[in-house]
Amino acid sequence: IIAAEMNNLAGDAHDDGDPPDEEGDHGGGGGGHHDAIDVVDLDQVRDSVVADRTMNSYIGDILCFLSWCHVNNNMAVCLTDLCKAELDSFIRQENESDRLHRARVRLAMKNLLRHAHTEPLCHLDLISPNGYMQHIISLRHPRSGGYLTKSAYGNKRSALFHLFRVHNKVGYSVEFRVELSTLYRGFFRTLALKRQQPEDNVAPEPGPEARHGSREGKEPMSTDLYKAIAGWLLDFGTIDGVFAHCFLTLTWSLSCRTNNTASILMSDVSWATCFDAFEVFFAHSKTDQVGDDAKYPRHIFANPHLPLICPVLSLSMYLSSCFNGPIIPTTPLFPGNRQE
Repeated sequence: IIAAEMNNLAGDAHDDGDPPDEEGDHGGGGGGHHDAIDVVDLDQVRDSVVADRTMNSYIGDILCFLSWCHVNNNMAVCLTDLCKAELDSFIRQENESDRLHRARVRLAMKNLLRHAHTEPLCHLDLISPNGYMQHIISLRHPRSGGYLTKSAYGNKRSALFHLFRVHNKVGYSVEFRVELSTLYRGFFRTLALKRQQPEDNVAPEPGPEARHGSREGKEPMSTDLYKAIAGWLLDFGTIDGVFAHCFLTLTWSLSCRTNNTASILMSDVSWATCFDAFEVFFAHSKTDQVGDDAKYPRHIFANPHLPLICPVLSLSMYLSSCFNGPIIPTTPLFPGNRQE
């Protein structure tokens, strides 16, 4: 029944009888000619250069750099009068909560960056790799007071490139990139030596993570923990437990990020032609930002030896207990906002 339903949903995407084009029509809007796409204007194209979450991260890093320049006499000349005036207006207002203040500043910065090519915030020719590295060296973790992680420093370099890109539409030059990369390499090597050989009268950073800097990112989930969580979710005996169990098993079996699982549509799921697995198409992922691999599905197989973590059984329970209305190709497999 599930196989027939999946194939029917996948076939609905081609109800005109046309075969898929060479790029493929799968992937929930990954480039098919039947996709219901509104007219896209130039501002939307510019805003889509980076994802919303990445943009929010860039805004924070760019604001941090501009604020540092504003209070640093040597770097203040890099800012335009418009930028200085806007930074002064970002002061938290009376009776304004932290959340509203952050939202106001984020929205204002986003608008400023969107129009930076006509109303610049910086004099790009006055920003040098040496000057930016002074900002990088001055950064500290807000809670621990120690240095940031390597990936955090890399994100700030990407934010600087975006700052250049919104001004000149191309980013910083090759010479700038090479010099900045050289300084970054020396900075990372210096940090590694400091962690290995602390200076006299300076206490080493506590904990193995801070000392060795080798535990960035998320810790992997063990198979035993995965089985335990799957069992706990089923023991709930509720629809929420079935929902979470299916989300967990699919994410594990697809080896993907939770936001990719949350974005799966009914039309993205179909039964494989060999009928020994079902396929899931991704229109977009962090490693495939423009959807070049959207036509290549990921396969999920049943696990008859361990029904507790069988994704096919979990999907069957989920579809039979959590859906009580009509299902169309554009229906999200996991309806709701921010399911990840």
